[in-house]
Amino acid sequence: MLIVLGVELRTPEGDLTILGTADLPIRPRDVKDGISFAKERDVIVIVPCSYREHGLGGSARNYEVDAIETMAREIGLLGVAGSDAHDPRRLSSVCTEI
Repeated sequence: MLIVLGVELRTPEGDLTILGTADLPIRPRDVKDGISFAKERDVIVIVPCSYREHGLGGSARNYEVDAIETMAREIGLLGVAGSDAHDPRRLSSVCTEI
């Protein structure tokens, strides 16, 4: 099993998941900063849980991201399942094949 390091970035507009780094961008941090940070490092940026409390909602379609956990098919992007572990005991409880 391959475990990919990543970070969750909370922004005023909504959350992002950035896979392939353990670093966070320095402030200010908005969605565009997070996407630029990921693209500069050639890592993956995902919009998680678009319609939850801290989600981007319908505005997710306005950003150049690699995948969206929900509504991806509607806008022609790769869809992924929530596969992040917030606790070491949850590692490998779910996965996304890439």
